[in-house]
Amino acid sequence: DSRGGDIDQNRSGNVGTAGTGSKGVSIQTIGGGGGYYSGSVKRVPDGTGGAQLAGAGGGSSAAPVTLGPRGSTGNSGGHVDLDYDGDVATTGELATGLVVQTIGAGGGQATYTGVDNLDATLGGSGFSTGNGGNIEFVNAGDVRTTGERADGLILQSIGGGGGLGLSDVGPREG
Repeated sequence: DSRGGDIDQNRSGNVGTAGTGSKGVSIQTIGGGGGYYSGSVKRVPDGTGGAQLAGAGGGSSAAPVTLGPRGSTGNSGGHVDLDYDGDVATTGELATGLVVQTIGAGGGQATYTGVDNLDATLGGSGFSTGNGGNIEFVNAGDVRTTGERADGLILQSIGGGGGLGLSDVGPREG
């Protein structure tokens, strides 16, 4: 039994970020465990016009991650009441402007870049339970994003585990 706390905030001021996966504002309350994970695999030129994993002799990359509890109950997310007065501006791929989450039964956010195989579990397993909370959100500023797959605003109330997964992994061919 692990409930996420309530969040009641009044925030003001401008936020600006630059770079792959650089979120502007992120607010989370998660029951049962979870949070935020960011992983990146760097590729370097291999001398033949292709690329290989940095520090490796080639091959593929995978970055498994799990955010959430195993077999627990009563893991509800808290309530979020957020008043935000200010502009949010991000530049970069996967650079989300503003994320507000209340998640029951675990989860959160996972951002991956440069991996070939994506293996992410956001939420609990083994009959974990929990409800998402209420979100009350007022924004008096602008939210601007520049970059591929860079959402401006994401509001999530999730029960039963889950969250937000962002990646540059493309569709498989063949």
